[in-house]
Amino acid sequence: MRGANLSGAYLRQADLEGALLRYANFSNAIMPEVFMKDVQAANTNFTGAEITLAFLTSANFAGANFTGAVITANFTDSFFVDATFIDANLVGSYFTNADLRRAYFLRAKLTGVDFTGADLTDADLTDADLTDAILTRTILTNAILKGTKMPSGWSAP
Repeated sequence: MRGANLSGAYLRQADLEGALLRYANFSNAIMPEVFMKDVQAANTNFTGAEITLAFLTSANFAGANFTGAVITANFTDSFFVDATFIDANLVGSYFTNADLRRAYFLRAKLTGVDFTGADLTDADLTDADLTDAILTRTILTNAILKGTKMPSGWSAP
């Protein structure tokens, strides 16, 4: 499915486990309850997609574009180096132990997101909302936090 054009597709409960989706286009796709464990989706376009109640663990989303996407998903142990989440709504998602180095979260809604053990080294969280986010063991080395709304009681390590 490398380079496939699934723009605007409706993929309810799609099982894409282990799929090779590099450079695919899922822009504006509706993806409730999708299962994408172990997918290779580097440089894939998810702009404006709706990904809800989804399971996308141990996957490679390096360089993927989630601009303006609405997502409630489990991304545990996934790889997002250089991924883009500008204006994305990720409220309630799980990025446990995810690699988010150099990811862009400009103006992203990250309320209640679980970043336990995630690596956000050099990530840009400018004007992002991390209210009630879980940052236990989260690495924020050199992360840009300008205008970022941090969880109550949070203090830099």
